Amino acid sequence: MNWPPNNQAILEAIHGLFDSGQWWIYKGDAVRELERAFAEAHGSRYGVSVCNGTVALEVVLRALGIGFGDKVVLPAYDYYSLPKSVSNVGASPLFVDVCKENLTIDVGQVRSVVRDRSVKAVVGVHISGSVAKVDELADTCNAAGVHLIEDCAQATGAAYDNRRVGSWGRAGVFSFGGVKLMTCGQGGMITTSDPDLYEKCHAIVNRGMSSSWQHNPYSIVGCNYQLSELAAVTLKPQLDMLEELCRARERVISFLDKAIADIDGLTPMSQFPRTTCRAQMRYSFYYSPAREGVITREEFIAEAHKRDIPLMPGYACVSRDPSLFEEYSGNGIFPVALEAGERVVTVHHPYLLNGIDYWNEAVGSLRAILSGR
Repeated sequence: MNWPPNNQAILEAIHGLFDSGQWWIYKGDAVRELERAFAEAHGSRYGVSVCNGTVALEVVLRALGIGFGDKVVLPAYDYYSLPKSVSNVGASPLFVDVCKENLTIDVGQVRSVVRDRSVKAVVGVHISGSVAKVDELADTCNAAGVHLIEDCAQATGAAYDNRRVGSWGRAGVFSFGGVKLMTCGQGGMITTSDPDLYEKCHAIVNRGMSSSWQHNPYSIVGCNYQLSELAAVTLKPQLDMLEELCRARERVISFLDKAIADIDGLTPMSQFPRTTCRAQMRYSFYYSPAREGVITREEFIAEAHKRDIPLMPGYACVSRDPSLFEEYSGNGIFPVALEAGERVVTVHHPYLLNGIDYWNEAVGSLRAILSGR
């Protein structure tokens, strides 16, 4: 299997839209069908498509009335667009550390900060191959009277306790940009089962219009964040093959877990027991050689590249970026996120479709690198 899936179904969908003469319209049949099918596939009643995943989070925050003076709890280990979305609506990121075993937000630390009355939401991020403890996050948020938003940008198709991500909180946000699990170059989706939240998100995205095209029923200053019909028809066939792709990647991921664990100096992430399908955009592991004098993580990755093994470093501790978000971290100390920024190595999902034979040979090469051969 290959990625991106440039298959006949996508080509036929594009040709069909072109032949219909309806490829230019706002919010046409292709967009509506994608929203319906994607929401249904992720256990939600409603879907609102958007032009990218960063906008998706901003729209949800605005629809929930979150803005100046409010705080939103975020993991300290992530890509910088997450806190940027929060600051874009005038709210302040409140960082907490992540779990060492799999880099998802630490629920214990969330519990310790949601008592702050200025906290209005928690963003549970499914990241680097792992699904957050969404059941405990949902219970914690409900008890504190704050909103749980799931960031599913890396987790399309993932599931916890046989329930798809994006359905555990008030809303889920997904990305279809770049090299995400489903892609149209630029795009995203909001999922929710709350009809009021759905209508407000729809109005913000669609120039103030309700889903029945009433003008500005919520007195919302709407934007034009819509997904195009052409983007929608490239995404629907990918949704149809999502289960097949998830199974193919999971086979390789399961192999890598065992193989990586058998190499001194490499440690795979461990998953929470109720995870039933992982967040598959990246497979991640720790580079942590025990003995002195071993090559650095960057040297290890460079040596892997020489052998055509596509390794990458993970993210940095975003709260410590002095040019962006350090002002929000206060006196917070995030040792796990800081260590992850120095130790995590990742494999991007297209290479997880290379198959077990490829990765069996690659793992042998990684072992040879660490042994100095």
